[in-house]
Amino acid sequence: MIQFSDSYKKWGDIELGQDQIDSINFLLARQSALLCLQTGLGKTLTALVTAKIILDNFDSARVVIVCPVKAKKAFRKEMFQRMGLNRDYVGFISTDEMDLDRYNNRIFLFTDTNIKKYDDLVQELVDDGHKIVLFIDEAHGLADKDSAFSKVMKKVRALSTIVYSITATPLINDLDGLYNIVNFTCPGFLGKKTDFDNRYTIWHLENIYVKGGAKRKVKVLDGYKNLDELAEKLKQVMIVRGKEYDLKFGKQFRDMTDAEHAVYEKVSSGMLSKGSEERNFSKRMHDLQ
Repeated sequence: MIQFSDSYKKWGDIELGQDQIDSINFLLARQSALLCLQTGLGKTLTALVTAKIILDNFDSARVVIVCPVKAKKAFRKEMFQRMGLNRDYVGFISTDEMDLDRYNNRIFLFTDTNIKKYDDLVQELVDDGHKIVLFIDEAHGLADKDSAFSKVMKKVRALSTIVYSITATPLINDLDGLYNIVNFTCPGFLGKKTDFDNRYTIWHLENIYVKGGAKRKVKVLDGYKNLDELAEKLKQVMIVRGKEYDLKFGKQFRDMTDAEHAVYEKVSSGMLSKGSEERNFSKRMHDLQ
């Protein structure tokens, strides 16, 4: 197993913190894992240092990074300004920049809007005898397993030897999305979806009527269970770290005016209703409060 060494600790004017070092060692100890550092903890640099350590230890390795268009600038800054990588070390595949050398680049950065068009490049790297180390930035984009992005990434994942998913928010709306992200990264780790649902969710079947009057049963989520057990299990494949702030919160109270109360009543109506197929934003409003 590769271990982090102090030679990788300082990059420009930045010295890696203990959370970053722990995260790097966590990834290096696994062939697939999720890096879940919250905003401000430097997950981009953490991922890139992990990639550099692997590349320095294995000549046959090639790193493939897939990131949103908006994240490309951050990756460039860390690679060239912070880490001082040679420009020939990295190939870029994006709408505004096609600059790569299949035979000499060791890192290939794809934007998520272009991976579908050029995923055959990953196959060519494998055909050349290289082992693919895949990093997926903003991996919560995999929460919908039926999305176009998830489908093309499934092909790329099948070509990869090592897979790391990067996201500050592995849990967005529900456990379905979390299951899909973890199952993509570490196939089979959470078992079959039906077994997962039975273990961690509370649900019932409900009849719905579809076009033409046909009736079918759907699962309706009522709640969750065994979440402490799930959190403990996920520690095997997921490292989660966040900044701690020494903050004190104050409360302010004031009565609504009659006009404000009328608006609030209108917007919040339906918050506790069930079974409506209409799109209702009152629940979201309540969450945002």
